[in-house]
Amino acid sequence: MAGTERNTDAPECVEWPSFNKWTGSAEQLISAGVIERHMLPGEPGRNKTCVTIGGGRNQHAKFDENYVQILKQGKNKFRVKKGISKDEKRQRELYYKDAGEKRRKMSLI
Repeated sequence: MAGTERNTDAPECVEWPSFNKWTGSAEQLISAGVIERHMLPGEPGRNKTCVTIGGGRNQHAKFDENYVQILKQGKNKFRVKKGISKDEKRQRELYYKDAGEKRRKMSLI
């Protein structure tokens, strides 16, 4: 089908209320500007399987715009969680609240 092909050069991105989750190869994530090579697990000075940069110790403050977690999932596959700004977080919360109210109204019909 036309228009449904997925760009295999781009990493997969899923938006969550507090962060974005990217999945792809190191090359995909770097070329998309999601991370820089020196941030990858296994690079000099980094842990081998997981790197966490920024974020607070408090669970609620964890996913601020400075938070980045990179988890190695295979030989050349990584999962990256990146925090978002407070403004973006507020917009997403409003969107999800609005979507939930619309679903509830539809279920009452």
